[in-house]
Amino acid sequence: YLIKFRANLKETKYLQSKKLIWRDVDSCFNGRIRTGIIMNLKFKDPILFLQKALRIFTFKIKQALQTSIIKVNVVFCGLFIKPQTAETSIKHFSTKNEVIDKNTNIKEWYKDHVERKILNILEDFQERDSGWALMEIQNLKIHINKYQPISVGVSTYVDLPSFIQKKKAVINIK
Repeated sequence: YLIKFRANLKETKYLQSKKLIWRDVDSCFNGRIRTGIIMNLKFKDPILFLQKALRIFTFKIKQALQTSIIKVNVVFCGLFIKPQTAETSIKHFSTKNEVIDKNTNIKEWYKDHVERKILNILEDFQERDSGWALMEIQNLKIHINKYQPISVGVSTYVDLPSFIQKKKAVINIK
């Protein structure tokens, strides 16, 4: 799918000058969960790719923050090759869901939770005995989820059955 999409993009003169583009992929639960892809058209170096992706990422995150607090995680997708056998495989590396609110410095958040983590994962993967080497950067998939923490002042107390209360395994504050 991505190969066909890339081929179609390269045919237009406008997009030939582009190095990265955003594409909305999925949205479900009335927009509570959105997924988009920052597609790589020219970058070979993961450091440069992640640095340049920050601009698109920031724009999309600021759009999402206009409606609510969000939780975000990213998935780096790359084509890897095993030089000994010339075998290729697409590998995915993801980060944990992390909260972003209107007071979050998006640039710092991105550097801490995306750039550093993805680069560390890539380095560890290539250095251990896997034998795989990054051949091509495919994309960076961004999962944006609306986040609604439990409101302060609203009781979450639930009357538990006596056999659970006796075990003292659950903290249930009135």
